[in-house]
Amino acid sequence: MSPPRLILLLAGPPLIVGGLYALTAPDLAGGADQARETARVARAAADASGGPLDAACAAAAERIRPLLDRPAAVIVRPPYVLAGDVGEAELTRRHQEVLVPLERALRASYFDRPPDRPVTIVMLKDEASFRRHAARLDGSGRNCYAGYYLQGANRMVLNLATGDGTLAHEFTHALAHFDFPALPEWLDEGLAALHEESEFSPDGLELRGLPNWRRLHLVQGHRKGLVRGLESLVRQGTLRANHQGVDYAHARDFCLYLQQRRLLAPYYRKFRTTCAEDPTGERALLELLGIDSLDEIETEFRRWVEAEFERGRAWSSERGPIRRRFRDAAGR
Repeated sequence: MSPPRLILLLAGPPLIVGGLYALTAPDLAGGADQARETARVARAAADASGGPLDAACAAAAERIRPLLDRPAAVIVRPPYVLAGDVGEAELTRRHQEVLVPLERALRASYFDRPPDRPVTIVMLKDEASFRRHAARLDGSGRNCYAGYYLQGANRMVLNLATGDGTLAHEFTHALAHFDFPALPEWLDEGLAALHEESEFSPDGLELRGLPNWRRLHLVQGHRKGLVRGLESLVRQGTLRANHQGVDYAHARDFCLYLQQRRLLAPYYRKFRTTCAEDPTGERALLELLGIDSLDEIETEFRRWVEAEFERGRAWSSERGPIRRRFRDAAGR
């Protein structure tokens, strides 16, 4: 967006409102009516300029631009601001071919409330660029090499060399945090991890999880006695710092277990509705599963994990390594 257009976008509505107010300044008796009229004019001016979210996105684009290596590309697709070192054409392609279908499917299954503030998505070509920009943007000394989402800043920073699965993972976080701010960590990470290796249903309205590299952590964790029970996972809600890899895998596979039984989306929506009286989501889960305690499905779930692991290992040996990436409906 050109600087003159940005200035007009940001300054135009206030100037219009101020001018109209000066011309029709109210006396004290008519102040309430004039205040309402001023508010109406302000809303109309905002609508004429594209709306406050568009203006906020334009401002976010201008803030992120000088923080990127030159030459940098930035495009605005409200509520998203896409930026990075991969060129405008590539940012546009990923918006159209990855983000748009992702958002459509995720909203069909889970999310009703779209972002009402700009979400900045920084896409970087390789690990070196990712680490350099992460340090510059967030002072990050993160161990991750793939990507992350900062809820307070509404910003995703991605290493595109790890594949579109990283984008699907972090994008799930971004949408979930607007739709269900009280979502517990285990379900937040379970949903996000589920989508990092997934494919669309034929109608494009569902993302179906596929086996990925995390399952090995869960199987090994079971065999070493490091996996806590499902009841503990749900009640505690958070991932353990000393067994984070196992807990990520546990949450992901439990989400996949529910999805294969057509219960994951209904569980998310029921939990969101009843979270005030059921903050852990355990009661909603028990009602959907038709059981009195999660202990009742513990053995079944563990057997399912082992069986899925063996099937996945056979698939991998026949088809090559399971790719750590999001796959579209065409299997690309």
